[in-house]
This record gives sequence, structure tokens and C-alpha cells, in this order.
Amino acid sequence: MHNCLRATGKYVLAAAVVSPLLVVNASAQQSNVSQLLQRTKTTAAQLARDVEHMETFTRSKTNWQAHASQITIIREHINNAGKLVSQLQDARGGAAQWQKDAIDHIYPLLKEMASNTESIIDHLNKAKEVWAPEYQEYLKENHDLAQELYSAIGEFVQYGNTRQKLEKLEKSLGTS
Repeated sequence: MHNCLRATGKYVLAAAVVSPLLVVNASAQQSNVSQLLQRTKTTAAQLARDVEHMETFTRSKTNWQAHASQITIIREHINNAGKLVSQLQDARGGAAQWQKDAIDHIYPLLKEMASNTESIIDHLNKAKEVWAPEYQEYLKENHDLAQELYSAIGEFVQYGNTRQKLEKLEKSLGTS
């Protein structure tokens, strides 16, 4: 009986030593996810500006080459955001629940935007007609998606920052 208690005590002690390491590691992983979300927000801001700029082409006599040039920039930003979202998905296992929610919300928006951008590129490659109603709709849809993506990421980042401040305050007050 004494040996059983003694062995259990060793495991409890080992768990006590390992647990803080797990908390520190989880905290580092969550910090990494927060940094990736911030970088994704920056990329989404660039993307939103570029898409908005392209959407203004619908109110001017801009030729199809200008559209093609701008959509190339947009595609690059979508690809950059896609790489960041891929990194977020890879880091998902160590993410806090709110970060997982952010990743789950961002991914389908970016995927839809990428698909819509491909439709714009296909249209330009085939028709080179920038005044067609379907093309105009693609541009409007991309504009709306870019704004939604930027807004959503911004709200998640703001939530994370607020949550971090609250946790620091709780720690300083000794209530956590």
C-alpha cells in the first residue's frame, strides 16, 4: 500500500512540474496564432483597398488591361492571405477557442473570394469585356467579400487584444 501511494505521489509531482510547461507552451502557441491573425488582418486590409480600387473601375472608362493588372495584385494578396490561413490552420491545435472560431470564420470567406477572383480572371481572359453585367457583379461581390473578411478579422483581433488586457488585469488583481 505504501508503494502505491509513493508511486502516485511521483506522478502527481511529475504532473505538477509538467503542467506549467504545458500552460507556457499553450500560451506561446496562442500568441503565435494571435500574431498570424494580426498579419492576416494586415493582408486583408491591403486586399480590401485593392479590391475597392478595382471596384471604382466600374464607374470609369478603364480598359481591360488596367483591370487585368489590378486583379493580378488582388490575386497575389489572396495567395498571401491563403498562406497565412494555412499557417493558422496548422497552428489550430494549440489555439484558444476564440482563435479557432476566427480561423473557421476566415477560411470560407477567403475561399469564396479566391473563387470569385478566378471568375474575374476567367472573364477577362475570355471576353476582355469589363462592362458586362456579370463581370460588374463579380467586382461588387469581391468588394463585399473583402470588406467582410477585413471586418471579421479585425473584430477577432480586437477581441483577442481585449481578452489579453482583461487577463492581465485579472492577474494583477489576483482574481485569476
